[in-house]
This record gives sequence, C-alpha cells and structure tokens, in this order.
Amino acid sequence: MGLSYDRIKYCIYAFIGLPVFIFLSFYLRLWILGIVFAGVVITFFCLQRRKERRAPDRSGVVRISKRNLIIYAAVSIVWTFFGGQGGHFTQSYDWNFRNAVFRDLITRPWPVVYPERDSMLVYYTGHWMVPAFITKGLAKLGISEDVLWFIGNQLLWIFTAAGVFIVMLLILCFIKTADSKRQLMIPLIFTGFSGLDIVGVIIDRLFFQEVTLGGIHIEWWSGFLQYSSMTTCIFWVFNQAVIPWIVILCVLLEKNAGRYVFLGLCCSLAGPIPFLCVFVYMIVSAVASAAGAVRRKEFRIAAKCREYFDPVNLISVIPLLLFVKFFSTNSAVNSTINDNSEISGSFLWFKINDVSDPVILRHVILFLILEVMVFFVLIYRRYGKDPVYWTTVILLMIAPFISIGIASDFVMRFSVPALMVLLVLCTKSLLSDDIKYQLSSKAKKLLFICLIIGSVTPLTEFARGFYIAAQSGKINNVRDNIVTLANDGDNPVLIDNFMAYNYREDPFLRKISGG
Repeated sequence: MGLSYDRIKYCIYAFIGLPVFIFLSFYLRLWILGIVFAGVVITFFCLQRRKERRAPDRSGVVRISKRNLIIYAAVSIVWTFFGGQGGHFTQSYDWNFRNAVFRDLITRPWPVVYPERDSMLVYYTGHWMVPAFITKGLAKLGISEDVLWFIGNQLLWIFTAAGVFIVMLLILCFIKTADSKRQLMIPLIFTGFSGLDIVGVIIDRLFFQEVTLGGIHIEWWSGFLQYSSMTTCIFWVFNQAVIPWIVILCVLLEKNAGRYVFLGLCCSLAGPIPFLCVFVYMIVSAVASAAGAVRRKEFRIAAKCREYFDPVNLISVIPLLLFVKFFSTNSAVNSTINDNSEISGSFLWFKINDVSDPVILRHVILFLILEVMVFFVLIYRRYGKDPVYWTTVILLMIAPFISIGIASDFVMRFSVPALMVLLVLCTKSLLSDDIKYQLSSKAKKLLFICLIIGSVTPLTEFARGFYIAAQSGKINNVRDNIVTLANDGDNPVLIDNFMAYNYREDPFLRKISGG
C-alpha cells in the first residue's frame, strides 16, 4: 500500500486532538469552548481534505507491505507490553505515580480535587484522557472498580501502542525508503536508540568512581543529567513522550505553519516541557520557510498571513493560553519561581545551573560528548546546512544548563522531541533511498557501531524487568503503592509535581472546580 504524511495526517490529528477536546469539554467543563474548538477544527480539516483529494500530491508516497505494517503493529504492542502497559509485566518505579494519576482520573469527579489535601490535580494528563474518559463512561454500567481498573489499563495499553505505531509510520514518511528490509530497520533503531551511556559508566568506574547507580538503570552515570533513551521513555514517562514524538515529527513533515498552534496545543497537554522544545522547532521552521521563499522571490505577505492566521491556528490559541494558565498553577512550577526570586541568573520559571565546579563541568562535557556529540559529528556532512540539524545541536547542548521544577526534569523532558529529531536524522542517513542523505561507508559503519553501543541502555531496561520478574517469581510486578495522590506515598516531595495547593485561592481553578 502507499503511505504518505498527507494520507495519514488527519487520522493523526484526530488521535492527538481528541484528548484536547475531552480535556476542554469534560475535565475543565468548558463545554462551549470545547464544542466550538472541535467544530472549527473538524470543519476546516474536512474542507482541506476535500481539496487535497481533488489534487492529490503523490510525491511523498512510500510503498509498504501489509507484512511490514503488521510487524510495526506487533513491535508497538510488545514494546509497550514490556514497558508495563496493561499491568502485565514489570513496571518501573515511576508507575507508582502514573497509576495513581490514572486511577484518580477514573474514580474521582473531574476536575480532580483532593479536599483532604486542599489541592487540585494540575498535571499534563493528555495521554490518559481518552482511556480515562471511556472507562468513566463504563462505570455508569455498574461495573466493579477492580474490573474498571483492568479495562482502563487495557485501553491505556491500546492507546499507547497505537501512538507508538503512528510514530513508526511518521518515521517512515520522513525517511522515505521503499526498500522492505530497510523499513524493518526502523523499529530496531527506534527501540534501541540511545546515547553511549555504557561508555560513560565504564569511564566513571575506571577513572573517577564518583557515581553510584541505583539498580539496573545506567542512564544516571553522569550523576545528575540524563537524556532518556526511547525505551526509557516508554518504560518510565510514556505520558510525556508518545504525543510529543508524534507532534515533532508532524512539524518536520508539515508543508507550512498553518497547523503549528494546533499541534503545539496537543503537545502541551501531554507535556508542557517537551512543548517548549517543539515550539523552538516551529519558530525555526517558520523562519526558514519564509527565508527560503524570499530567496526564491516567492514571498507574499498575504499568503504568509493566510498561512499563519489559519482558522485552525486561531481557534487553538484560546485553549493554548488556558493550558498555560492551568499549568502555571502547578506547585513545582511555583516553587521554582519562588526559589528563583532572589537567585542571580534566574528567569521566572527556570534558572541557569551553576557548573563552575570543575567536577560538575567535567561531567557535563563528558555527558554531552557521549550522549549526542558523537552523533552530530557523524551526520554533519549530510546535514551541516540544515536549520533543523543546528536547532537540534543548540537545544541539546544548552539543555543541561537549565532547570525547571525539581530534580532533572527539564533536561530529561525538554530533550524528548529533540532526541526524536536526532533519531530520524541518523536513521535517514542510514536508510534513505536518496543518495544526498546517505553517509560514506566509513561514517555509516561508525554510526552503526554507536547505535549498537547505545542499545546497551534499552537492553538494561528490558533486563531489569526480567530480573525483577525472576526475583519475585511473577511477571506482572505492578507498581501501585500510592494508589491515589490523596496519599503521600513514599516520596511526598514528588507529589508536588502533580498538585496545585490552596487551589480555591486561584480564581481560574476555583471557577472550574465549582468551588
């Protein structure tokens, strides 16, 4: 069958846009805005789709067999299974919080409030919206809570696997290889892509012995920084990875900026920090497109205005601003603002990390070399004039110097879209049918070696699951100790990432909560 971005993009828009509609209409209870938003988006997408059908663009069509599509789907299901989806295999520690959020979305009225803590759930719940909404509907049939929880987890698994499947299709649309064997390399590279963490571990053990790794999780080899592998994202933070991956790939494949605000809106509900990264790519792509039109003497102000002020973009601005307001009430964000108020080098929500200590600076430099610079060097000759390449370089080089909230959340989550871009650039260098993107034989071998070395990281993620299964004597080691965010769990500080305290004092939160 023929596959192209134009042929699947409206299904993708529906996949990432439905959580936004549910969140607006049912979670925030802004019915009129939700209906108007959905009406405008659907109407203009239908009109655009009808126009495209009359004059189809076949230039980007790639042939893919049904067998390869089935393999993509199977990999998506199996990969997410081992990541803990459905509650059938070992789950990572962070699932304690993911399960608590999901259960509260299912069992508590929307928006979720905790009177016992005088707090409201203010978190990026986009990935859970569809399965939680369906499960809440089933609750009206009188189904027991245990059965509902099981059903909800299976729906979440389906949603996550479907998102991963879409990502693979988008990678193929970007790579544009018609070779069946090369197409089958995409799932391998996708699931195995990572920085050279194992090299960092070895260097630290041989020369410094400064970092103690907790369990089988080698990505903390630098001590305080992490660029998460794709498998790590699926196993630990799927809710902040899958939709941002889809959105950044859509940005790379879109022909103009007419959908950028809509895409950013969808991304922000799944991850505000990844959205900040995506936003930079949107600005760079829009500027590069305009500059290209000027060079070709095709720039028309009226045409650009129609592109930027597309009705879908315009209608997406209002909910995007509401989301910014909503997330700005989060306790972790506000604690950062308060902590930064008297710190030199801080700017509102974020602060510049102090790396003046020689030991910390050494860790940062080594981290950047092993995590991303080796890949940038190898693909430079093919992408050295591409603004997307240089945007990726800059973003991943500066991310370790910035922090928002607690721990290393910013560097880990901000890098999610940028690492996906690095993945597709590397993959295109290896698999593209277009000779202008192909690396030299030597560079290709070196890149393959780096990918193989990097794959040790996701292999350790799989190994940890099997090790825990062997130790416990069962495979479904579900992490569900917190149960509900009304409880502190074993790490009350991390609960702040999900909460807005004293929510009745905020007019917006008080209005949507009805109190």
